[in-house]
Amino acid sequence: MKRGVYLKTRTTLLVVLVTVLFQLTLFPVAANADQWAPVDPAYGTNQVAVAVTDQTLVQDFSDIIGIAPSSDGLPNDGNQAICTSVASSGPCNFHAPGDLATGSILLPVCTQATQSNCIATVSIGTSATTMEPATFVRATQGPSFPGIPSMGMPEGSTVSLWQSSVVNAAGTTTYAADVALNYQPNGLGASGLSLSAQIQPYSQVSGAYVVPDPQVVKDSTGVSRVEFIGAASSCAWTEAGTCGLREDFAPGTFASMSIRVTNSISGWFFGRLQSPSISVQPFNATSQLLNITGEAMTVPSLEVTSPFPTLSPAFQSFFSYNGYPVALFNNLLDTISPNMPQAFAAIDDLRVGANNTASGLTTVWTINTYMAGGNPCIGDGSKILGLVTTNAMAYDGSVPAFANGFFTYHVAGMHYLPDGSVASGTYDMIMADSVARCLYGFTNAPISATISVSENSGVENIATTTVSDSGGWLHLGAYNFNFSDPVISMHLTQAVAKKAVKRRSLTCVRGSSRVIVRGVRPICPIGFRVNK
Repeated sequence: MKRGVYLKTRTTLLVVLVTVLFQLTLFPVAANADQWAPVDPAYGTNQVAVAVTDQTLVQDFSDIIGIAPSSDGLPNDGNQAICTSVASSGPCNFHAPGDLATGSILLPVCTQATQSNCIATVSIGTSATTMEPATFVRATQGPSFPGIPSMGMPEGSTVSLWQSSVVNAAGTTTYAADVALNYQPNGLGASGLSLSAQIQPYSQVSGAYVVPDPQVVKDSTGVSRVEFIGAASSCAWTEAGTCGLREDFAPGTFASMSIRVTNSISGWFFGRLQSPSISVQPFNATSQLLNITGEAMTVPSLEVTSPFPTLSPAFQSFFSYNGYPVALFNNLLDTISPNMPQAFAAIDDLRVGANNTASGLTTVWTINTYMAGGNPCIGDGSKILGLVTTNAMAYDGSVPAFANGFFTYHVAGMHYLPDGSVASGTYDMIMADSVARCLYGFTNAPISATISVSENSGVENIATTTVSDSGGWLHLGAYNFNFSDPVISMHLTQAVAKKAVKRRSLTCVRGSSRVIVRGVRPICPIGFRVNK
């Protein structure tokens, strides 16, 4: 399989998994590896196939691609090159005005006690309390990256393979793990750095697979492009003649990952995991030890074809990229990440045609950093602030909004799952106590909260909610709510500590009798006087 690499395709919105495509009607989805590979849609003239699903970039090696300024002024349209160092000219001259770079550095597994920017441990279990460390087997074959220390870029490896005693849904005990430091098109360095990580069950199969091989080729206009050979959407990794076929987790599987990573990774995380927990502590002067634990999450997806004219004007405009005519984007399959605004529009437009039913389910374990800004309490880039997780088909692509003392977060999805049962929503938000204190002016006393879930229409959506505050982290949860487009609202409170009341004592006498009276304003009994 060949895949051209253009900067706009190298996003880090969510590096998760792709599910099966369905067309004019919904088809049952079996719990097998086929659900990971979309098929070519058999749509007709003036139709589009829309997929609202967690998507994978299918990259299992490390690379940095430099992109020189283009001669025609279009973004990301100049010569491309695979970079292993900073050059004095050409696409890898990262310091030149207009030069951009994008890429993913897959962290190796830690082999030394003092090593940073590496995966320390992967653990799997059938509950949060029975997890056991998996055994690292090896790194897969594929291009590595030597690192560019002057740019703060560590060495990069490939996908790591692990063995556990916990059986996955396919009956194997093999898991792949990768942690990628992703570089964004706004330049190399901390400002363009994000993190994505996943743990993926797999089974090993044979076939016409190859080791991933990025190559520089000339396109029809003579511009150098980087193409990847060897990517396969149904595989967590590929090697010569072998594929790590993506599988589902067994129900109730918990996993955790400990990562030694640069302090430049900060702010907020989004995750596809249930019952999450997060901890972070210093590792050395420039790195931190990040540990995230949670249950693998089942996520619904929506894939359906639709006549283009029936889409709303707002959603039709999604198919007009960079000012090109809409007609060029008819008759195609377009995958929309769940955290894009267009995901909400797609769900609204296609709800009736899809019988308000999701098309497929996958179980995933992923975490990704959010780019947060705005309120300085929420957008503090100096430390890790929190983690948000949900199983919603679509969700806000930012941290929960904060206004007038309330956090709000929007999600959306189909009302039914493929088997006809009602979809049940989950939402967890773990936030550092310091964020709440900054926003509300709270003291160090325990924090409480009220959580409500309602539809955009204002109708209350019954949900189970939980609040806990311990270890410096506030955990807010809402569960078992229904879809179509609920809004989750949270308001934090803190009991006002009563001022300590100073009590004093009086010694009162009457003749030879003496009594001591204690209180805020003590007075002597009738017939007694204060002993002076």
